[in-house]
Amino acid sequence: MRVLLRADGTARGGVGHISRVAAVAEAAIELGWTVGFSGRLDTPLARELLSAPEIERMESADSGAALAAAATEFGATVVHVDDYVLGRDLRGELTRRGVLLSSIEDGPFGRRPADLVVEPSPPAFADHRPDDGSFRIVGGAEFVPLRREVLTGRVVEPGEEAPIVVSMGGTDAFGVSGACLELIARVDVRRPVLMVASDPPSLPRGLEVRVVAPSPALARIFSGAALVVTGSGTTMWELAANRIPAAAVLLTENQRLNYEWATTHGVAAGLGAIPDLGTPAAERRLAEALAAADRQAVSGISAGHLPDPIVGLDGARHIVETWSEIADAPDRISVRPAVAGDAGRLLDWRNDPVSRAMSRTAGELAWNDHRAWVHRALRDPDRSLLIAELGRQAIGTLRFDRLDDIRYEVSIALAPSARGRGFASAALEAAIATLPSGSEIIAEVDQRNAASRALFAKARFVDAGEASTPGFIRLRRSR
Repeated sequence: MRVLLRADGTARGGVGHISRVAAVAEAAIELGWTVGFSGRLDTPLARELLSAPEIERMESADSGAALAAAATEFGATVVHVDDYVLGRDLRGELTRRGVLLSSIEDGPFGRRPADLVVEPSPPAFADHRPDDGSFRIVGGAEFVPLRREVLTGRVVEPGEEAPIVVSMGGTDAFGVSGACLELIARVDVRRPVLMVASDPPSLPRGLEVRVVAPSPALARIFSGAALVVTGSGTTMWELAANRIPAAAVLLTENQRLNYEWATTHGVAAGLGAIPDLGTPAAERRLAEALAAADRQAVSGISAGHLPDPIVGLDGARHIVETWSEIADAPDRISVRPAVAGDAGRLLDWRNDPVSRAMSRTAGELAWNDHRAWVHRALRDPDRSLLIAELGRQAIGTLRFDRLDDIRYEVSIALAPSARGRGFASAALEAAIATLPSGSEIIAEVDQRNAASRALFAKARFVDAGEASTPGFIRLRRSR
């Protein structure tokens, strides 16, 4: 199969999108895909990251129509977009040409309907993502795309005077490296500093600074650092995967969720936003981060000795494997386990007026309460939360709650767009087929809900006595 990648690497926008795309390209090539690239590579680092001879370069497609034309020319099965500015309306024309759209988003930034949506960060889906017709929505720590080259671990030897490394996204698009050096000089002027920059700022007096150019090999420099001062984007997750101490700066609003999550989960010390770098609070946090990093180095702790990596190491591979799953999606109704990325659409379906009218609890659910419920449900061994699909469309949800060793209570809700189209019976049968043979399935249905009563009658459910909820009837059948 063939994938066309679309991203830009520029002095103004940095190379974070290109670094992620390079990881995806690497995984796709390993899995036998033919890879093409369409986008701007305006910096030496961006060009080097996508210099693999297996990647076919095409003209930069700077509109949805141009991207669809490029996909047709390349013969793409999938177009993978890691870009904020191309706009939302990309999927329609690609679908008409038989091409799947895979789209990276960072919270609301880069959000668009797609066949596959990926939010590649541990705080993925912290806010409600409204249902926009996207087919599969995945994300979290296990979907962060990392190049193999960056997975080095930490290699500081006890007693070694390791440098502080300052690296701001490969291009320092916000011109913050100088302020970081000034901060370091106020905190620890004796420690050596290594700054990653192609155009270094003026250096503070008395601070020993060595400047190196951005390159894909920076991971080896990071691995020997006492602490890396960086932005709150791609580099921060690379450091987290290797358990390398970091101090993060909030460079731009699209990094806020990353910054807040990382600085509250022990991934990085928080130096604040750019204006905060000149404050005593930033000095205190940097000093504390350096002391903690020194304690870690003295104790000989390295990435290999720390359990439960914060960021998964196979995120790029998971993205590519999901492309294959979607390309092979059956043209019939099937069910799959729900994932965290489904929470937004599940809330929209649940809060639809028709669903609420037939629910045991008719009030609207709030996002935070619903999100917490979904996370609990996904971890609960006695609950099975499923998504029903038809082709490349999510059409509803079903849930089984285990009552005892053989009995399960079922509930079903179709997406508003799927109602009245005869999908419920097939979805229910597909879900029941996931249960062990010999199971007994219980349903409690609102007596006013004629459609549900007809559905369960068609599925050979029979009366099972009084329901636990007034106004509902209790039905059962065996598998």
